[in-house]
Amino acid sequence: YDHVVPHIGFTAKTRILTREDLRERSAIDPDYDYEQESEKVVERLKELATNDTQKILVEFFDDKAIVDTGIYAAIGQLPAFLGSYDNRILFYSGYTSANYDAVITVWREKRIWDLVRPTTLIKDGIIG
Repeated sequence: YDHVVPHIGFTAKTRILTREDLRERSAIDPDYDYEQESEKVVERLKELATNDTQKILVEFFDDKAIVDTGIYAAIGQLPAFLGSYDNRILFYSGYTSANYDAVITVWREKRIWDLVRPTTLIKDGIIG
């Protein structure tokens, strides 16, 4: 299959986690039953096709910039963050660094397991 190979999980420099921490974290083998997973995808898409609320939510959450902006705005309204400017900057720096490390961790796992998505198998006519 032609797909993006996520080198970032092995080459990017983390902000909070050490390289050792990153190596020690690993997901269990997903051991997917692609036939079953593909059936779930088809059922979810059938439901989505008739549910306008779900369509709006999918579109909203697909835009990562909007989601991140919403999270920052919501956190900024918490009473604990209406105080000092320094505390807000410190929190946002930590939040952003943790988010960055999480992305590296996820991409590393994607590279380790190197699996194809059920939607790709359906689109290519292999399953479903």
